[in-house]
Amino acid sequence: MLRRAFRLCLAGFLLFGACSSAPDTPEEVFEKRNQAARNMEAGNRYFREAAYNQALEFYQMALDSYTAMDDSGGHVTALNSMGKVFFLAGEEEKAQGFYDKAWASARKSRQPALIIQSANNRGELALRRGENNKALETFRTALEMGAADASGTLELAVLYHNMGASLRNAGDFAGALDCVLKAADMNRAAKRFSELASNYYLLSSIHFRQDKLEEAKTNALAALEYDKKMENSPGIAQDLLALGAVAQKTGDTEEAHDAYKRSFLVYRSLGVLSGMRNSLEKLIDTSLTLNLKEENEHYREAYKQLQPKAQ
Repeated sequence: MLRRAFRLCLAGFLLFGACSSAPDTPEEVFEKRNQAARNMEAGNRYFREAAYNQALEFYQMALDSYTAMDDSGGHVTALNSMGKVFFLAGEEEKAQGFYDKAWASARKSRQPALIIQSANNRGELALRRGENNKALETFRTALEMGAADASGTLELAVLYHNMGASLRNAGDFAGALDCVLKAADMNRAAKRFSELASNYYLLSSIHFRQDKLEEAKTNALAALEYDKKMENSPGIAQDLLALGAVAQKTGDTEEAHDAYKRSFLVYRSLGVLSGMRNSLEKLIDTSLTLNLKEENEHYREAYKQLQPKAQ
């Protein structure tokens, strides 16, 4: 009897012990979501290294996971990331396809952060393609859908900056200034100096188109100051071109010539052919005005060598 009782007790102990030691059923599972996030991070890492094929592979895996989980935020971000790869690669049609899908999904989600992110990408591509009305419509739609609720964010500051560029192109200089100043205020408050330099450069461009040359020069100098502070060489070269253009328009050809020369040297150090060609075009003009014949010939020869080779 004792042996039988012992066996019953042991069986009961094993039975109930086994049940009590089993893991609880989790209320939420994050395995797929975490893997998708890791894929996005890997894609971003390859993107920063300009390894675009690898970046696309990881973005696609992340997109598949987010789609399977019906995660609208991850879905939109992955689409935008893939579009940006094609944007930088110059494959505008493919970039457009991904940006349009992201824009449609973001609007459906009605989430301000996703709307701004998608509007900026779609609008910047439209600006590059000369589709100014499309860009302006995109930015306005984003604001109408509550994008401004994401107050103070980098993406909202970028949206106001981009909208300012669109309004400048449309000739609405007052509206353009209002937008860019909003962006500048946000970036200044957040100490985003690289973005602030871009704001000042755009302000200079707006004033330049209005023939307000003193204001154009002041803002170009401010852009140069912040770009130097952040060691942003492409921005420095661009600012110097702007200063050269202002000086040339005011009749100070020597100052313009010096600014163009400095811009060329920065572009040359970076190996940016388009910037080098642009600077050389300006130098050919100013050296001719200054009667610098030897320099003029040198610039013309350098410009000729930098032209794309015929296939």
